[in-house]
Amino acid sequence: MSENPAITFANNITTILDTNHDVMANPIDNIVDTKRFKERETLISRLSDISAVLPSITLLLDKSLKRTRQIHDEELSRISELINRLRQDGGDSSWTTIVRKKPRTRNISKINTTYIDSNINTTGCNQPVESLRKNKSTSGMVSEIQITDCISLDAIRVSEFDHVEQNGNLYYVESANHFAIKLGGRVFHGNVGIIYTDEKNPEKIKDCKFFTSCTRRSNCDYYHNPTKFSGSKDCRNFVASAWLYSPPTSHYKNRTRSRRFGSRDTMDADIFNLQPEEIDRFYDQMMHDLLCAMILSKMHKDTRESVRAT
Repeated sequence: MSENPAITFANNITTILDTNHDVMANPIDNIVDTKRFKERETLISRLSDISAVLPSITLLLDKSLKRTRQIHDEELSRISELINRLRQDGGDSSWTTIVRKKPRTRNISKINTTYIDSNINTTGCNQPVESLRKNKSTSGMVSEIQITDCISLDAIRVSEFDHVEQNGNLYYVESANHFAIKLGGRVFHGNVGIIYTDEKNPEKIKDCKFFTSCTRRSNCDYYHNPTKFSGSKDCRNFVASAWLYSPPTSHYKNRTRSRRFGSRDTMDADIFNLQPEEIDRFYDQMMHDLLCAMILSKMHKDTRESVRAT
């Protein structure tokens, strides 16, 4: 049986503190040990990083626990409802309804901080998916859309891009698995993609050139824009250099993958030197950044409220 993660975290913290006991001890006879001094600086940086992420980690854990309990409770209710129907239809009278059990509590020693294991993947999934919890919302209603395992945004769920209205709301287009907004009469759409930093063969960063004739949709390494490829649910990914502005005079080796538009002092000239794919990528980057900004706004607001509440 695997060990309880909470106990593992506590043990890891204890290990960190125990192995650095000498570093935290008072110096002897006012002698400065250069090796210990550097080790102490490293420990301070490590503990500061752990302490800084605690509010966000606590919030994510609380939200995940709440969502998981809700899913479990709803399934118990459905099971209980099915059993009651069987009884009413003359089924086995020995069937009984399921009673929700209160979660068990364990005595775990309190610690001042929590160890964040670097091997734990907190990035979650790449593409937004509908919330796993069962809800009664229908098309046109606000729903919670999961972006990663722990991060979500509220959006109005619609079936097609044609149903996105210009009213200041964020939409989620089910047929494309994309978020969408309408500004100035134009629909902008996309979701949070992967940003590659050193990948030799990044996927979904360039548009597929076969248009509607592509026969490798699910296995194609290129991006299929849902407004051009009916039924596509691709997520546009990016290379890190896509956010790096390189003017016409730049000698940057990856200039074709960088951003060649956006600086006010050269905008009048740059706007006439863009390729269609660059423009599409700019739209997708904008949507990626907008969603990230909305996530930050939501999570930091929730974190501040959580801290004040405690």
